[in-house]
Amino acid sequence: MTLDAPLRIGISACLLGDEVRYDGGHKRDAFLTGVLGPFVEWVKVCPEVEIGMGTPREPIRLTAHDGRIRLLAVKSGTDYTDRASLAAALPNLLGAERAAPVQSFAVIVRKIALGNSLRRDGPG
Repeated sequence: MTLDAPLRIGISACLLGDEVRYDGGHKRDAFLTGVLGPFVEWVKVCPEVEIGMGTPREPIRLTAHDGRIRLLAVKSGTDYTDRASLAAALPNLLGAERAAPVQSFAVIVRKIALGNSLRRDGPG
């Protein structure tokens, strides 16, 4: 990155208006797109879509179970942990322009599709 190059910032695709949330909607943010957008290079991601989950989809939640953190669908209990771990470990699958370093990341902190709490199931 040079001084005249824009900052590369990773961003949840729904914040740019992509309809990729669990309910098929988006959370377009006018400040990010209108005010900050002209000064940065957005690197758009949607982890749920990238691991093969459709839109709309069942909400998922991070859950502690037997000393491990699991990524589980709320109603069906489908476990997406291995898919998410593989996707995180292989960023080069995203393509060269997406795998290049970013300086920051913009996300929705309480994003329902990623879970809004860490729940403990069972002892430990």
